[in-house]
Order: sequence, then C-alpha cells, then structure tokens
Amino acid sequence: MNFIADAIQREMGDYIRFTRPKGGFYLWVRLAEGLSARDVWRTATQEGVAVNPGTSFFPNAESRNGEYLRIAYSWTPMDKLEEAVKRLAAAFGRVANGDVA
Repeated sequence: MNFIADAIQREMGDYIRFTRPKGGFYLWVRLAEGLSARDVWRTATQEGVAVNPGTSFFPNAESRNGEYLRIAYSWTPMDKLEEAVKRLAAAFGRVANGDVA
C-alpha cells in the first residue's frame, strides 16, 4: 500500500490530492481543478491502465461531477505497479495538456 501511495504522489502529485489510507483495496484521489475524471479514465484506457471515475460510486453523480478517481491496486502484481503508475501519470499529463481521448 505504501509503495503505490508513494509512487502516485511522486508521479501525479501536481494533478491530485489524497489522504493516505491505512489499508484497503483502492486509493481515492481528488483531481486538481480543471481535470475531469472521465477524461482521465478514457485517456488511461488508451495508455493501457484501468481506473474508475468516481461518478460511478456516488449516489448523486451530478454533485461530484468529475472530481474523483478510484485507483484499484490490490490485484495488480507488485512487479506491474510501477509501470501502471507511469502509464497513469502519462494519462494525467495528456489530459492536463488538452490531449483528451
């Protein structure tokens, strides 16, 4: 868990905020102003990484439109996590630069 949280903070710290959980299967991140979770989700898919926009998990998706992303890490083998984080960081960079999928 610490590995993935450290890697995400290092690679995507300019694009997200999160509270480091003490355990669990997912990391919830809040996106920086102007970024859309749906855009990151689509672009991450092109980069070969699966994440979920938070709107799928809120009862009133309109109130939290595009602010959150759920990153599942528990079933990804450790030797694949670093590459997954780099691909997700590339997706964030593309979206931040207007290269939206």
